[in-house]
Amino acid sequence: MPFRYGSDLENGITFSHVASPASRKASRQIAPVRLLTIVLITFIFIILILRSQLSEFPPFPFTAVYQQQLQSAQSLTSDSLFEDTDRPIVHPKPALPEVYMTLLSSSDIPEYYLSTRLLLYSLSHGPLTRDTERSFVVHVTPRTPLGWIETLRSEGASIEYTDLVTGLPLSRTEARYQDVYTKLAMWNMTQYSRILFLDADHLVLKGLEEIWDDEGGWSESGLGAIGASSNGFAEKADYFSAGFMMLRPDRERYEELLNVRGFNAIWREQNLLNKYYQSGGPQPWGRLDGKYQRIQPTYEHVGQGIHALHEKVWKDRIDPRLRNIWIEKVTEMEKFYKHRANETDALKRSP
Repeated sequence: MPFRYGSDLENGITFSHVASPASRKASRQIAPVRLLTIVLITFIFIILILRSQLSEFPPFPFTAVYQQQLQSAQSLTSDSLFEDTDRPIVHPKPALPEVYMTLLSSSDIPEYYLSTRLLLYSLSHGPLTRDTERSFVVHVTPRTPLGWIETLRSEGASIEYTDLVTGLPLSRTEARYQDVYTKLAMWNMTQYSRILFLDADHLVLKGLEEIWDDEGGWSESGLGAIGASSNGFAEKADYFSAGFMMLRPDRERYEELLNVRGFNAIWREQNLLNKYYQSGGPQPWGRLDGKYQRIQPTYEHVGQGIHALHEKVWKDRIDPRLRNIWIEKVTEMEKFYKHRANETDALKRSP
């Protein structure tokens, strides 16, 4: 029976003995240990109860949000942010210039000269369509009037002169098509890294800077174009128009093009190029985004945001609304050059 002092009066129990001094000292040493043990056991028991109750509730909202933000931040620093197939392609900046180019080879149709001037103005000076990083080049031949060449040069065009490309299959087509094989000479202009070629009868409504980043313009074959058919634009067509294309000059490829045969010569250079760059062949052409150009356009394409319209808009058969846009652009161009000429004259007269 444990030692105790005095009597337990409440229970009517009296202790007839008293503990010795040694036992009293031992009791004083053991009592704090017992108390500490009881407190520790009680604390552990309370923790276990609280833990079991808290597990029944969802985590505190701040904790969940924090975890989401942490995971998001970690993902941004991860090397696997993009799958290999989704990783954006960054092409090196070319060492040689990228340029816009058109071909102006004869005086048979004067409207082509006016349209060439408008194309130059749009891509070099037009406030909404100019590209300040790239020059506009006019490809001329012995058939191009010298007066036209000088005017185009004075208005900001660079001039590339070549002889006519001849010796390729011919057919009975309009006289205006007799020089179109000369487009092939562009493949021999290796002073340029890439050329965006536009036939002179293009009406530019929006800038074309973005097309230089289009993956279709970086195809291994070196040619990007837009699908076409007898009814105009055809997104999935295996045939493209040679009136709007991006190419990488290459002398070896130029020689190969001059030796292509076995195509219908009615569309001359266009059918030759489609023969060489056919989709199922060893040199398939790349597809440029169709938003950049429409052949045989309608007025609805203006509202759709198409960048350039390929059509002889000066002709009577064309929708008058398209022709009016062309006339407005020509008027804007003439005002620009007149204003620039007046400024030049004023500078010359100033002391």
